[in-house]
Amino acid sequence: MKKPDLSEKTYLNKREAIELFGLSARKFSRLLKNGDHYSFLAYYHNRVLILREEFQRFLENEPKAKEELLCREIRKDVIQRDGF
Repeated sequence: MKKPDLSEKTYLNKREAIELFGLSARKFSRLLKNGDHYSFLAYYHNRVLILREEFQRFLENEPKAKEELLCREIRKDVIQRDGF
């Protein structure tokens, strides 16, 4: 059975979210550690899951947060493309 594409999944674990959105693992971990109030977080026992569509909306509505979370290599491309 083929694994679903990350962009089609409803729930992502931390590693999958970092991979899909090109985030810095350290910065994203810090956000999750300090962000119990975010609407894109779901909890299953002791696991933290990210609601993909909610997280996409968060990144769209919070461009500064998106820019801060991006991995350094991707960040350079975004800055050049979007003129940050």
